[in-house]
Order: sequence, then C-alpha cells, then structure tokens
Amino acid sequence: MHTACNTFTWIDGNTYTSSNTSATHTISGGAANGCDSVITLDLTINNTVNSTDVHTACNTFDWIDGNTYTSSNTSATHTISGGAANGCDSVITLDLTINNTVNSTDVHTACNTFTWIDGNTYTSSNTSATHTISGGAANGCDSVITLDLTINNTVNSTDVHTACNTFDWIDGNTYTSNNSTAMHTITGGAANGCDSIVTLNLTITNTVNSIDIQTACNTYTWIDGNTYTSNNSTATHTIAGGAANGCDSIVTLNLTITNTVNSIDIQTACNTFTWIDGNTYTSSNNTATHTITGGATNGCDSIVTLNLTITNTVNSIDIQTACNTYTWIDGNTYTSNNSTAMHTIIGGAANGCDSIVTLNLTINNSVVATSTSTSCNPADVGTNMTGPFTMANGCDSTHYDTVSLASINVSAHASDTLIYQGNEIVLYSIGDNVTSYSWTANNNLISTDSSFTHTPNETATYYLLATNGDCEDVDSITIQVLLETAPLIPNSFTPNGDTHNDIFQVVNADKFRSVSIRVYNRWGEEVFNQSGSNPGWDGNFKLKEQPVDYYQYVISVESFTGEVTTVSGSLALFR
Repeated sequence: MHTACNTFTWIDGNTYTSSNTSATHTISGGAANGCDSVITLDLTINNTVNSTDVHTACNTFDWIDGNTYTSSNTSATHTISGGAANGCDSVITLDLTINNTVNSTDVHTACNTFTWIDGNTYTSSNTSATHTISGGAANGCDSVITLDLTINNTVNSTDVHTACNTFDWIDGNTYTSNNSTAMHTITGGAANGCDSIVTLNLTITNTVNSIDIQTACNTYTWIDGNTYTSNNSTATHTIAGGAANGCDSIVTLNLTITNTVNSIDIQTACNTFTWIDGNTYTSSNNTATHTITGGATNGCDSIVTLNLTITNTVNSIDIQTACNTYTWIDGNTYTSNNSTAMHTIIGGAANGCDSIVTLNLTINNSVVATSTSTSCNPADVGTNMTGPFTMANGCDSTHYDTVSLASINVSAHASDTLIYQGNEIVLYSIGDNVTSYSWTANNNLISTDSSFTHTPNETATYYLLATNGDCEDVDSITIQVLLETAPLIPNSFTPNGDTHNDIFQVVNADKFRSVSIRVYNRWGEEVFNQSGSNPGWDGNFKLKEQPVDYYQYVISVESFTGEVTTVSGSLALFR
C-alpha cells in the first residue's frame, strides 16, 4: 500500500499519477518460499493543494514569503512543503489589494478665528497644518487632511453723512446733532463675508431763514407764485435745498406796496400842442393819458391826464400910408408899397395866441435931402429936419441930418435851456462888430469867451455884455436846472457774458456826484462793496461766479448839491 503526492513511480518502473489498485508486478522467486512474488499495487495518489491568500492592506503588506508588497498582486505564490491536510504541499497564491492613505484638503474661510479638527484655534490663514484620522478613509486606510484656511477679519468703515435738521441711521436711531461715535454691526455685511462694523460720522446742518425785502408798485408776484396787492411781512416760501449748506432756505417776505400816482397836466396852447406822449393835438382834450414809468416820487408809475385848451392864432390887416419910408412893427423899413409883408406878435392876440398882422402899405415919395452920421450914444440917435415944405402928394420936401446907432449887436444862446443837475451845456453868442465878451450870473463873472462849456448847479440867468470901443450891447438867457435825487435801480441782471444786462449798476448814475453800492447774499454775507462815479457788480465774489438767487442791495447816491439818498431792495441774479 502506497500513498503519494501527485505521482508515484512503482517497482514496475511506471509512474502513476492517479490512484491504482489493479497494477501488478511479478518478482521472480521473490517470495520467501522461493516462488515468484506477485505484488498487487494499492496506490493512493493525493494532489498538491492550491489555495488563494486574499489580503487588503494599506500602503504595504508583508507576506509569508518574506516579501513586502507596495502594490496589489495576484500572481505571487508560496509553497508550504507538506503543508496540505493530505500531507502534500500547499501552494498558496497571493491575492493582494493595496490601498493607499487618502490625502485631502480641508478648505475653510473664517472670520477672525477658526478651531479645526486637530483642536487648534487659528487666527491667521494656514495651508500647512495636517491631521491624520486613523482608518478614516473610505478604503479603510488613514485619512491625512491638510488644512487650507483663509482668515478674513471684521471690516471697519466710517459712514459719512451730512443731513439737514435730523438723520435716520441704519441702527434705527434718529440723530438731531453731530455724531462721530455711534457704531452698528452688520452681521456678515462685509464683502468678505465677515461682520461689517460701521462708525457714524454725521454732520447736522440746519434750515436757513432769511428775509426778502421788496418794494413794488400796485402788485408784486413773489417766488411762491402768489401776487400780493398790499403790504406783507408774514408770507414764507421754502426753497428746497436752496441754502448754501444744502438745507432748505425758508424766505420770509417783507413787502411794501406803493400805488401808481395820478395827476392832471393843465395846458393852454395856440393852434397845436405836442404833449409828453409824443402826440400833437390840434383841439382841446381832457381825456388823453400818459404813463411815466417810475415817474412818481414813490418810484411807481405816474399816470398823467391831459387837460388841454387849444386857442387859435388871430389874423389882422394893418393899413398904413406913409411918405417915402415906413418902419413897421417887424422892424423893417419899407420904401415902396407893400401888401404881403407879415409879422407875428408872439402872444399878441387877446386869447394869448400869436397875432399875425398883414401889412397894407401905401408909400408916397417926397423930396428929401439927407446927411448921415453914427454914434454909440443912443441919445444922439435921430434925425434933425430942416423944413418941411409941403408937396402935392401930401409929403414934405425936407432936409434930414440923421445920426444912427453904431451897428454892434449881440444875442445870448445855449445848447439847452432845460437840463438835469450835473449835465454840461454850451453857452455861446451871436453878434456883429464885437471885440470883447463878459458872461455873468448871480453877480459872478463866469467867462470872457464868446462861447464856453459850463456845468450849472442851479437855475440861473446868464447875462452877456458885448463891447466894441465905446459901444456895447447886452443880452441874457436863463438855464433851468432840474434836480435828480432818485436813482434808477434794476431789480435783476444776467451776468452771462452776452454784453446785455451783464452789470448791476444805477441806470442814471450820471445824475449824481457819487454812487455807493453794497450787495449781500441771502445769508447776509457782503459780496460787493464799491463807490465811485458809476460802480457796477459783475456777479462774482472772490473771483467766483455767484449762484442764481435773490440778493439784497443798499445803494447811496450823493447829488451835486450834497444831498445823500439811500435805498435798499432785492436783486435777482439770473444766468
């Protein structure tokens, strides 16, 4: 009986690979009795046992063959001699799965601090810290975690505000005064996701109150759109954001209403009358009116009604008969018949109009012998007659010795006889045979020129004395001077550079010796102050254009007689 593993070589020389109980072998004389010994084989063949050793390991594995494996393996074998239960070899094949430690990154973003799984609290960003979780990987291996931490900090900011009167902040509080300490936390409000801590920086400004002083005629339409017909010191108007500090500007009206002045201009004229309205009237009129803008002493319009009486020139004929010559009322001496000469006697008619006289003259001639001479003495002027002897035509035959006045004559004239105080005129003379001149007024010598430029300060009569040797002639002229004491002041101007209405100034500044202008903005700040013959504001203050708004002015004017007048009012600046 035999038991073998895998193969068995028997005495018969055969190798058997499986169990056998039938094979025989004869050994001649092999028996103890000397006979052949016939041996029957009783063979049991057992096979080598093959098995698989299955393993799962992390990173490395040490097997029974003494090797360390770092990767999966399904081919390695190891034989354990006689290791099988049947006494044969046990051949083991390795079935190894190698799993590796799992590395991962734990990404975190936190505000200010972060406590990680390693138990540490981090206050700054970190990308190097690691932590191993034994067997923590899904494959059963260790899990090695690397921290990727970004630490963001709470954001501090300042919330700057300027508000009028009150301000409602994000903390729900209403502030009525400046504040730079209040704080409010907006959870997660920063752009990095952290809290946003806001500090309030608040400036509180207040509504500005001002007074708009106005003087108007009859009615005044204010900035509130209302038209007022009487004095008012209570109306108010709010200009949203109109103050320089950005708050509302509350303006109180201080209004004085004055009324148009009505008057009657009583006139009497001959034939025609040209009135202040520019019309020429040829008949009586008591209905025509004319408005003088700003002509009343209160600065309002003056409405004048005409009361006109028209009378006509009177025409008559003066019938005369004379010998040789006739000197008529026109100053002319006629030596022949005349029926056409006319002469106007200014205001000579009974109705006060001119009297127009037509000459109807008949001249008869006489025989006249004459001798003539001249004298500067008016007492010498005349004719000494020798005769007369009457002739047939009724005229005398006479001899005349005639003394005439020397021909010096002069008349005084002026470029204008009605002027405003401070304006210039030219006084001049027209005459013959004059060698010297003397102009006097109010017993004072004014000039010795035939003509000169003069600035009268008051109404006066100017006397002109012209001389030539012993001869002289005198004439006079009266200059009426009107006093102008009320400055003409516009209520708006537009300093926009278009050369029209760019300057705020007194319109009739030439009527005064000096003018002073001061301008204030609505907060009482003086933005212009200048004096002189004709000062003007261009809308700038400290080289900066001033805003469109209402301004207050105070203007003083000094007349040429030293009288000072001060007025104040409101001025609108537009651009």
